[in-house]
Amino acid sequence: MLTFIKLVKIKMMKVFNKKSLLVFTLLIIGLVLAVYLQQKANSYQKILSDKEALLVLNYGQGKQRWFKGEVINGMTVLGALKAASEAGNFNFSADGHLSALEDISNNGKKQWHCYINNKEITQGLDKTIINPKDKISCEYK
Repeated sequence: MLTFIKLVKIKMMKVFNKKSLLVFTLLIIGLVLAVYLQQKANSYQKILSDKEALLVLNYGQGKQRWFKGEVINGMTVLGALKAASEAGNFNFSADGHLSALEDISNNGKKQWHCYINNKEITQGLDKTIINPKDKISCEYK
């Protein structure tokens, strides 16, 4: 009887050790993946100087336009859009929020959403101040 109990304990320890090893391995993989994704998300900063920000216009279906430019003290997202529209020769409409870009307007199904550093802009584009190294993205979805 005593031998049977010892045998069960040994088998349970082996199973526990296998489970622990599996959990530990999954945690390490998750940590490495999280670090990789964070670095990938911020990789755009390598192309910017200490005074520049990035503006990405994402029209959907793989079409994007990227602009980078110097950030002036007190510059807003609306100011960055104006500067990019002059440099990139496109038009847009905004009344607090982006309503049309290059003849693509908000409608019942899709609309323009703007983000700064991957956080959706909830206040007006004319009130959202940008800083050097910021990533501004406007996506039609």
